[in-house]
Amino acid sequence: MLVASEFPFDVICGVEFSQDLHAIAQENIRRYRNPKQVCRDIKSVYGDAIEFAPAELSTLHIFYSPFRQNVMQSVCKNIASSLSHLPRESMILFYGLHVETIDALGWPRYEIQVPRDFGASGKYKAIVYKHSPKS
Repeated sequence: MLVASEFPFDVICGVEFSQDLHAIAQENIRRYRNPKQVCRDIKSVYGDAIEFAPAELSTLHIFYSPFRQNVMQSVCKNIASSLSHLPRESMILFYGLHVETIDALGWPRYEIQVPRDFGASGKYKAIVYKHSPKS
C-alpha cells in the first residue's frame, strides 16, 4: 500500500484478516513519510476479504500470494459482481498461487517480469489482469 501511494490513486485500502497485521499496517501508514508520495488517503481495514465490498470506482486490486483458493474464488466473485452492478475499469495485479481462479474471470492478462529484489523465487508469475466495461 505504501509503494502504491507513489501513484495518483484517489484512495488506497488494504484488508487485513489478522488483528496484529492490521495494527502493524496502521502504524506503518501513520509513520510513512516519502517525498514521492502522491496519494495520502491510505487505510487498512480489519476484516474478512470475502465480506469486503470493492470500492465503486476504478480500482487496482493487488494480491501478493494472499489466500487459499476457496477464499480467492469468493473474492473474485465479489469483484465480478461489483463490476456487473456498476461497470467500470478494474485491474488486478497478482503474484502467487491459484492464478487459475483469476483466469476464470476471463479478463485479458499480461505477464510481467518481477525484479530479483522483489523477493521473487521464480516459483510464481506476476500477472496483470485488466477489465474494461463493454461499450
